[in-house]
Amino acid sequence: MRPLLGLLLLGALVSAATGRASTRAFAETYETRTGSQGDAQVETWIDDADGSVTSPNWTLWRFWWGGTASITDALELSVYVTAAQQRGGAADATGQSSTGLELEKAVLMGRYRLVGDGVMGFSLMLQLELGIPMLPSLPDQVALDYLDHSTDLAEWLVLSYDAPHLVVAANLMADERWLLDTTGFETAVKYAAGIAWAPFKAGLHGPPLTVGVEVFGDIPFDHTGAYSIWWPGDFAFAVGPALSFASGRFWATASYGYAPGGAFVAPAVGPAAPVDGFPGPATWSSSEGVGRLIAAFEF
Repeated sequence: MRPLLGLLLLGALVSAATGRASTRAFAETYETRTGSQGDAQVETWIDDADGSVTSPNWTLWRFWWGGTASITDALELSVYVTAAQQRGGAADATGQSSTGLELEKAVLMGRYRLVGDGVMGFSLMLQLELGIPMLPSLPDQVALDYLDHSTDLAEWLVLSYDAPHLVVAANLMADERWLLDTTGFETAVKYAAGIAWAPFKAGLHGPPLTVGVEVFGDIPFDHTGAYSIWWPGDFAFAVGPALSFASGRFWATASYGYAPGGAFVAPAVGPAAPVDGFPGPATWSSSEGVGRLIAAFEF
């Protein structure tokens, strides 16, 4: 996998000719910058969520394939297909086993910038995301518990501030999830924020190189009032470095966050009992490492 990924990135760098690419300074935090009307790009995302940082536990790999089209200078539409592979461990609280690579979801995304130009100063964007599962059956959901098998509608608020050598962005997301199994309906709230330094002046489509840091996580929220972060791999707080690079029509960004405490599991009975079906007693899982790489080519 790693040699193939290296060849992919090297080939994209070599083939990148003069042109413009809509860059991203962060891998987890969205920004308000968009491409010019008529631009399109193909993208590959690779996620690694590792719950085995401090003790043997679980690992999840997720791959995104798709692309983005700029309908206008302020409106973008994206379509992705995700596939994931989970690996259970001896300390896995839910007792899940390892699996092969499984198709997971189709993700449709629309982004519209309401305020600003996304190039300099403050900008505000509204982002809507619809996830449609490819594992609709209950047996699949039970057997592949770490995979995201929900039908969900997420609303993002994306705020950014761009200066000649500075990029600042912040996100807040509310996600309504519907599942077939015992988890039923859930509301998830997530956040992300980042700050990056750009040593070279940015152009219309962003700076060619940035170095920064971003923080992201899940806000404990339940429509029943129970304090619970439902999904395996969720965490309250992760922080780590972010790096982006652009050359011609190619760009890539990567980040790696460390979460000192993973998913919170509330008791199955009592006032704090969640509706997600996870058994007690209340505990935090092991520390997590969360990495993401995005590589894109514009045409």
